[in-house]
Amino acid sequence: MKIAVCIRPDAADNGAIARKMAQMQRARAWHTCELATFDGGAMACVHTSDRHLDVDMFRRSERGNILMVSGLPIDPDGRLEQRLQRVCDGDAECAQKLLPELDGAFAAVFWDAAGRKLVIVNDCLGMQPLCVHRRDGLVLLATEAKGIAASGLTDVQMDPLGWGALISFGEHIDTVTSLADVRKSPPASIIVYDAATDRWDRREYWPWPAVRTDLTLDDIDTHAIVDMLRFQVQQYLQYVSPGTILLSGGFDSRLILELVLEAGARPNVVTLSNPYNHLDADARYGRRIAKRHGLDVRMIHPKRFFSSTDYLDYVLATDVSTQSYDLFVTQLSRYIRPEWRAAWEGVGLGCSINAPGRGAARQLGGYEAYWRHNGFEWGSPTWQAAERVFGIRRARDMYDQCRRRQRQLRDAYGHTENGVTRFHIRSRTANRTGQNPLVAYANDVLPLTPGIGKAYCTATGEIPEEIKWQGKLYFRIYERHFPKAMHVPIFSQRPIRPGPTPFAKGLWLRLSELASYGLRYARASRQRIGAMLPAALNRSDLISSVIAHIPADHPDLNSDGVEAVRKGRLRFRPAGRPARLLLFYWQMWRWVMEGRISSLNMDVLADRPGSEDNSGISGSP
Repeated sequence: MKIAVCIRPDAADNGAIARKMAQMQRARAWHTCELATFDGGAMACVHTSDRHLDVDMFRRSERGNILMVSGLPIDPDGRLEQRLQRVCDGDAECAQKLLPELDGAFAAVFWDAAGRKLVIVNDCLGMQPLCVHRRDGLVLLATEAKGIAASGLTDVQMDPLGWGALISFGEHIDTVTSLADVRKSPPASIIVYDAATDRWDRREYWPWPAVRTDLTLDDIDTHAIVDMLRFQVQQYLQYVSPGTILLSGGFDSRLILELVLEAGARPNVVTLSNPYNHLDADARYGRRIAKRHGLDVRMIHPKRFFSSTDYLDYVLATDVSTQSYDLFVTQLSRYIRPEWRAAWEGVGLGCSINAPGRGAARQLGGYEAYWRHNGFEWGSPTWQAAERVFGIRRARDMYDQCRRRQRQLRDAYGHTENGVTRFHIRSRTANRTGQNPLVAYANDVLPLTPGIGKAYCTATGEIPEEIKWQGKLYFRIYERHFPKAMHVPIFSQRPIRPGPTPFAKGLWLRLSELASYGLRYARASRQRIGAMLPAALNRSDLISSVIAHIPADHPDLNSDGVEAVRKGRLRFRPAGRPARLLLFYWQMWRWVMEGRISSLNMDVLADRPGSEDNSGISGSP
């Protein structure tokens, strides 16, 4: 479900505005909208994958109260239906007590008709997005920023901080968006808006845990961690069973597979092939562990995704909030099917049991090193491209604002490994990794994401990063609870074999892999070279088609730079490709926020040459 709220006490057209906000967030023809109005405001929703639930996420009471919940919350007592009904029948105080007790990724909005108060509560990590625009006498809420832009009550202007983060990191940081005066609700928030007094109050209901530096690997209570995950998996299975696991060769999806099987379900399995990376080890290990459990595997061989309208659909679904072109994992969005009903995804585990960002703080030495490793400094080809596209004054303002905010967060989170981890989770995990299951996939299926919950995040957040580094904690969990899962190597950036491997056996295994997959790798390499040639020349039919629509005299842009990109003057310079992509993102963002393009209407690109649509799916259904 997606949310749209408009509150203006003195206006009469709130219902029409909320409906427009909801309609803009529809991404499928089968998505439906529902509207509820009240004196001084309106709340609308878009029913998406919540149609697969028996629990109603949009409720109205006889008292005139309204409750909407996006995402998929987990009730600690296993009684979600009863809790939501109690909230809907209660008041603002009741909502402030009961909603923060929920776990999972969710954002809830409750209107107390008698008290004329709006209560907003989201999950402890802020994973489920909820965008907010607030000024005197006006509150706008929407799951997606495009919904707020569709209200017509805000100007579609670039946010320098949001764009600076997008250019530097490839995603937004903290709660910023690319749309001026629009922010995401901070994690673990209870927000109360009093419509009678126009007062807006926010407090945090869950504190980020302090690291217990005295802990060792032997001190960790893995039984408690696994039990909390078992409970979450069991609750998800009560909503929809068995679902489809997006299985890789890594730690996270394998643990989910073991937990789901232990709970008695037999999930469908899908894995994404990447023959260019370690002889397709990620997909091969995933397939091997599934076969050990007697599960059929649907193998996906992605083809021509980044030149297709499926990629545009992904860009639109995520509000152009990440630099997603050529990101391998984004290709999975093309193959998500509504008939799956639900998809298991490990975003909650990857940021809790493993060291996020490959242990960047410990490996690289704190914030400044993390910034250099994961972002781009001024003077890099990426920022040279930004200078070309936006002009040096606007680009420098973007960079300076992003740098200033990053330092503010560093000071707020602490100059420690835990501080860098917190920054990583609340920026990259929430705004990039989590976008796939919780935003893109959620248009079609329910995202099942174990590992998002207060007690669980407290237990794992207290563990020092050095214990999680290089899969140490993960291997301890597997050794104690799922030893058979270690019979197949793990793929995490590279193949990892649990425990010591004798030299002769290791050599034999490696030679076997080379013999089995050598021809396949050679064939894939030839295909890759053919795909890389257009990229080397900065050519893409899709990118070129979008850039061709850009008005060079737009006030956001540097007209000389735009013309230089269009005419290919930067083609063989380091800034050439980043400049083309940045122009592509900017034009797509403008179209999205101005309502000129959507997943249901791509007429603006009707003259684009057609692209081949190969499903690339093999294996058992």
